[in-house]
Parts: sequence; C-alpha cells; structure tokens
Amino acid sequence: MVALTRRTSRDLCEHTNQIDIRRLQRQGCFDDLNSGCIKWADGTLISFLVTGSELIFQPFMNPHEPLQVIQIVTTPQRLGGKRRWFQCPNCRRRCAKLYLGSAIACRLCCNLTYECQRENPFHRAISKVQKARMRLGGSADLTAPFPSRPKGMHLDTWERRRVKTASHESRFLSLAQSFTRDLRASIERGPNALGRRHSGRRT
Repeated sequence: MVALTRRTSRDLCEHTNQIDIRRLQRQGCFDDLNSGCIKWADGTLISFLVTGSELIFQPFMNPHEPLQVIQIVTTPQRLGGKRRWFQCPNCRRRCAKLYLGSAIACRLCCNLTYECQRENPFHRAISKVQKARMRLGGSADLTAPFPSRPKGMHLDTWERRRVKTASHESRFLSLAQSFTRDLRASIERGPNALGRRHSGRRT
C-alpha cells in the first residue's frame, strides 16, 4: 500500500543557508589564495578566505565573533585529478555542503532533511523519473517519448543514465499499479473504505 503522507518536524536543506564547495570551485576560489563574501536571501552575510586546505570565515554582522576554520580534504577521482570536500567540524565526515543552522555543520549534524523526503513514495518516484529524463535532455512530461542521446554526451554516460532512468520508471509503474489496484479495491468496498484504511496508518 502506498502511504499518502509523510510528516516530519525536521527543517529542510532547501530552506537553510548553505555553503557549497562545488560552487566555490566553479568560481575559481581554489586557483589561488582567494577571499570574498557570501550573502543569502535572508540578509545573512559572511566573509571568507580560502586556502589550499582550509576555509576560514567570519559572520559579517558580528566581526567580534572568532574566526571559524573548516578543513578541506581531497579524494582521488577514477579518471585522474582530485575532488575537494569540506570536513564537517562536528562529526568529521566528508561533505560537499555545510549548513548554517544552530551550528555550522553537515546535513546530518544539523538534523536537516531534503524536501523530496517529505513526499510520499509515489510522488517521489514521479520526481525521480522527471529529473532523470531531464538529465538526458528530455522533458518532465512522462507521456513524452523516451529522449534520444543528446549530442556530445559520451555513449557510456548515456547508457548508464538510460539504465538508471529505466529503473526509476519501472519503480514508478510498479507503485502506480499498486496504488490503482488499492484504490479500485477500496472503491468497491465503499466510499469510506479508503479513508478508514489510511486513518490507521502511521505517517
């Protein structure tokens, strides 16, 4: 049976100020000793300094607060080069994003959840199919034909994403069939059967 709702009191990652190491790298912050500032929509502003192995920053609105130092670690990539990560100052795990909650830490230490995790499995399956199709150059329309390989995409990349998308679509179809079967059975038992059946489910 597909659960209709999923409730949680945890704050969302999407609504929490965050620092993304991939964005800093795209902006060239690791090319040399680099400094700058980050401002969020709520007015929060921090200044930062990036070195080869550390991110040093300070809240702009409170210059008397001690500087905070975040360690930067690297891991080798399969085809050469290295990938940079923040090291969470609380649990020491590697992460691409740090969040400015009650403390500056990774998603798990800040007790945050993703918006998609609040969706029920059926709607989450739809979202996964839509995102996978769009990564292949298609649209979010599930009734549209499966997208062709985009020009310039490597064949191995295309095949890997195609298989993953097909897996998401299979999961979606299975949940859709289950939901339709349960809905039909509930309608046959009476107009209030669906509500009674879900009223006792834990969410």
